[in-house]
Amino acid sequence: MARKPKEKEETPADSIAFETDMEGIDESILDTEPIEIVEPIAEEEPDEEPEEGTAKVEVAEVEVTEPSEAADEGDSAPQAKLPKRSSVAAQKEAERRQRNIQRRNDEAERIAQAAARQEFYTGIKSLQEAERTHRIINGQIISVESVSTEGTNASARVVTMFGVLVDDRFKVLIPFEEFFRDNPIDMNTVDLNSGEGLRNYRRRQRQMAEKMYGIVVPIVITNVFVSDMDDYSISASRRLALEILERQNYLPSRGAEPRVQEGDFVDAEILSVGFYNLFVHVNGVDTSIPLWDLTFRYVRTLAEFYRVGDKIPVQIREITTNKDGRIKIRVNARATELLKAKRQQQTGFISVGTQTIGVITAINPSKKNPGRVVVLAYLPYFKMPAILTSFDPGTLAFKPKAGDQMRLHVRGFTDSGFVVASCHGFHNASGLLGRG
Repeated sequence: MARKPKEKEETPADSIAFETDMEGIDESILDTEPIEIVEPIAEEEPDEEPEEGTAKVEVAEVEVTEPSEAADEGDSAPQAKLPKRSSVAAQKEAERRQRNIQRRNDEAERIAQAAARQEFYTGIKSLQEAERTHRIINGQIISVESVSTEGTNASARVVTMFGVLVDDRFKVLIPFEEFFRDNPIDMNTVDLNSGEGLRNYRRRQRQMAEKMYGIVVPIVITNVFVSDMDDYSISASRRLALEILERQNYLPSRGAEPRVQEGDFVDAEILSVGFYNLFVHVNGVDTSIPLWDLTFRYVRTLAEFYRVGDKIPVQIREITTNKDGRIKIRVNARATELLKAKRQQQTGFISVGTQTIGVITAINPSKKNPGRVVVLAYLPYFKMPAILTSFDPGTLAFKPKAGDQMRLHVRGFTDSGFVVASCHGFHNASGLLGRG
């Protein structure tokens, strides 16, 4: 007799749906916000008691919601409402996380402060060592300040200071009187016996100092006072640094020749730009270069071509020692233009027969041919000076002047580097010759 097949045990559909939906849920969503807890609904106890040793499990009834109309057609599976964490627990978790973040921030700040303090005092120690050994260091001028010295109202005075940045961290103050070897202000024009005279003198100091923003200068530390990171003062002298550099570069040492000698080509750093001259620093010595020793170019104002902090090549023309044992030098920047022009002429950069534009820089009477003039010009496209063959200015349609542009024909070159050219017309004019 055939055995009747055993009927398959049925599983509640709700339970199956619950287990299936819960498998793919990311529990991290529970941390996003406080969620209301859904109390489970107890099922009726089964008719049969569970076998001995088997745990009795209660399954929560899950509320199945109908899919919304906005859902995709294929997404028709019922959505289960999830059990949610209590708002109190979520708040405590958020507070715990915030405390951890704050603790880490405090620790990072403590480490940064300790590192900054270590770096500060390491830098201070280096500056104190530089003060002790009179070692030259460099700093950039970043400010000009007026500082009142200690004393009573009657004895206190205002000092003009250069603020210099050293090691990108420390501000060092240099008194105006400690910046130059020689006072650049003519003291014969200053009245220090009156309040108005003193104010005028300080004003002139500030005006000169403010032209030097941004330049890097050699200094010697003269005093370092430190109470704390936010309470320190450092003073220095550029004058002492110049004295050291002057001895190192211009005086013989242990029988050896000086490092800098007459005829050498060196760089000069511009300290200030005037109307007719530049004030420059050359290897420990400050000096002035007049306009006629600066360039062969036609110059309306020096500010067109030169800026404070620029370095220009110059030739040392003369080195002398005054009665105080101080070194004086005379330098010339035109010599470097001639040297460069001569090298380019030798390489064929410009050749005989070339026609180009020249700008008149000077007109002088000819010493060899009375009644004729010699014109000096500058070739802007070749950056070379030129001498025009002498001619009678009476043959010109109008009188030439400095700054006029002329069409030139290259005829040759001098041994020193000048281009020799003839003029065949004014540029942007109908013609050069007006008669005959």
